Amino acid sequence: MSMKWVRALSRTFSAIMVTSLLVLSMAAPMVSAAPGDNEVWVQAVELQDGASTVTVELRDFDDLAGCNFWLYVDPDWAYIESCTAGNFPGVTTLAIVRDVPSSSGLDAVSCILDDTVNHDGNFVMFTAVLKPVETHSAVTFPYTGIGWGNPPSFRDKDSVALTVDYTNITTYEVLAPTEVWVDDSFTGPTDDGGHTWGYNAFATIQGGIDAVSASTVHVAAGNYGAFKVDNKNDVNVLGAGPTNTVINTFTNPSTGAQTAMAYVNNSDNVVLDGIGFEWTTPPVTASNSAIHYQYCDACEVNNVTIDGIMIAGNAGDGYGIQLGSSPASNVSITRTTITNCNVGVYVHSGSEATIRNCTITGVSSGSPTLASYCSTGVYVSEGKAVITGSTIQDCSRGAYSYPTAPSAGDIPSNRKGCGVYVDCDTGNLVTIGGDGCASSCSILNNDWGICSVYGDRLTCNHCSIVDNREYGVYVGYPPAAHCEYNWWGAADGPSHSPGLGDPVSSNVDYTPWLDGPCPGGDPIGIDAKFRAAGGGKPGDAVKFTDISTPPPGCTIDRWEWDLDGDGTIDSTQPNPTFVYYRAGSYIVTLTVYSDHCNLQTFRDSYTLTITIVKEADKDRVEDAKMSVAYLNIDPMQVLPNQEVIVSANVCNQGGERGTKTVALMVNGTAQQSQTVSVSPGACQQVTFRTSQPIPGTYQVAVDGMVGQFSVLGTKTVTKNVPTEQETGIGTAGIIAIVVVIIVLIVGLVVIFKKE
Repeated sequence: MSMKWVRALSRTFSAIMVTSLLVLSMAAPMVSAAPGDNEVWVQAVELQDGASTVTVELRDFDDLAGCNFWLYVDPDWAYIESCTAGNFPGVTTLAIVRDVPSSSGLDAVSCILDDTVNHDGNFVMFTAVLKPVETHSAVTFPYTGIGWGNPPSFRDKDSVALTVDYTNITTYEVLAPTEVWVDDSFTGPTDDGGHTWGYNAFATIQGGIDAVSASTVHVAAGNYGAFKVDNKNDVNVLGAGPTNTVINTFTNPSTGAQTAMAYVNNSDNVVLDGIGFEWTTPPVTASNSAIHYQYCDACEVNNVTIDGIMIAGNAGDGYGIQLGSSPASNVSITRTTITNCNVGVYVHSGSEATIRNCTITGVSSGSPTLASYCSTGVYVSEGKAVITGSTIQDCSRGAYSYPTAPSAGDIPSNRKGCGVYVDCDTGNLVTIGGDGCASSCSILNNDWGICSVYGDRLTCNHCSIVDNREYGVYVGYPPAAHCEYNWWGAADGPSHSPGLGDPVSSNVDYTPWLDGPCPGGDPIGIDAKFRAAGGGKPGDAVKFTDISTPPPGCTIDRWEWDLDGDGTIDSTQPNPTFVYYRAGSYIVTLTVYSDHCNLQTFRDSYTLTITIVKEADKDRVEDAKMSVAYLNIDPMQVLPNQEVIVSANVCNQGGERGTKTVALMVNGTAQQSQTVSVSPGACQQVTFRTSQPIPGTYQVAVDGMVGQFSVLGTKTVTKNVPTEQETGIGTAGIIAIVVVIIVLIVGLVVIFKKE
């Protein structure tokens, strides 16, 4: 190694050592005096979540004697817990003095040195332990002095006399705690659950929220007043459970009026968990809320979680959870129960909410009255909502007789009596349920189950919509709402007359519905299918027979046959006969309709491939001539992982027995194959079974005959598999690399030999 590298490494090591010594020297706050100084100061004492130590140290002094040092602390902000003597051998008195008479009630540490012995060098006079009392920004030690003799003076090591003034010294900082504990039984410093009263121990939730910094407020079981999270991010308010931690008063943080129990305003990343809200007396107005996000129009709230909350209203007054009057995005409401409120969840002003695994309910038995009801479960006005895994029931306008027949185009007055109400704002978008039973919701026993002013604002699938008195789903204006896969309380679907239970209005696409409630409900509706007989060679007639299944309680009343695959309708008879004059394969499609079924039109199609072959020459015995005919796919619409049966006939038109291997291709990929042996003039059926987990349309091919089936779902994922040429270097590339490596090895050997 050269001297240049040695010198560079030496400099680097020296720099690291100097930096380390500087860091170590700054690790403990201290009080110090040095030659030429005339004041004593403290460096950046931080008090947070427990005790901090202040070390009082004097350096580079000689002939030091008769010193009396005082460290003063404001008891409103910090508490002197203890003090310990340092290494100075002449300390005669070390004490904590509370409420020093001469300093306007300040606390202090007093350290008195022996005035008969002089000492030289560096000394630690004492160490004091301070604990925070309240949260403040940086504050100044109110008064600290050092002095002895008359006049107060000492000499440094060069025997230069210095005068030390009684002077204020630098600041210490009381930092906000990251966790606080709230218990309504806390009464003060002597009863603070082992924490520091006024710093991280409080008797009110509001006290804890005001003190904490970007972390958690732990709330013990008890009864508490209203609180707010205002302009403060990353706050978690965690209760001891909704039946144990209860809020039962209303307070407006601006005016003090009774308007809400919990406010969150202009604050992001807020969590409310395990808290109960109960009306002991009704709120002032019906628009008051248990939880209200935003009370100013120019503020925002983002990333809010409401989990494990219970809200119990009184006489149908007030809102359970209100999102607005300015945007509140990404609000998650989970495992929450809301009972007997005017509106369970109100989403407006551009807010976005996810409501998952919640229960929103009004009166559960007896005749509802105008003074006791849950008017609307979820009301969306100027907002968006996704509702999954939840139950919304017993929402009513009040006592009246059933059935009631609203006039055409009627919308419930003031949104009352609806499980879910979607207003007419263009920004609204509501999804209830989802793609499968895992997201299922129950909309039960409401006046109106779901009501949307316009159909394109609503999607509802895989839900139980049962026992709603006027309408299961009502849409005022087109386009139609997507409500296809729902359970309507019976296998024959919804009714269509108000008052008969769970009718649907116009502008609702509700077919196919489910044959049972989730989990396990499968889609049902019209199912097209036919069979073919006869034919086989040019000029023979082929008989087609419709075997389609109509929707429950309905009949098929229209047939459209495309018998040669050219896209035109060749017959409208239920069971037509058709003659094929040329050999070849023909795709036959039947589309069936149920035009007068429950005021709806049902439609489904079914496709089969017909193969016509030429007749063999009768004057000679031909070799085996194998072909495949009559491709059949059953069913053609399935759910993910549901089995599809694909069959075809392997025929031998030759004069000798023959063997043929037939493969099943799905989306161009061979999945299965079968080998059959067929006698002359005979046919033998081959059957394949397949299933697919991903929704989409799958192309099926058997020996040149093609068809398709669909897996129901919201989207189809097509997997594109790259070829070796697209993704790899191939065999040629590998050979080239090997050759290059061999050449390099030979070259190295030659070079070493020469040397």
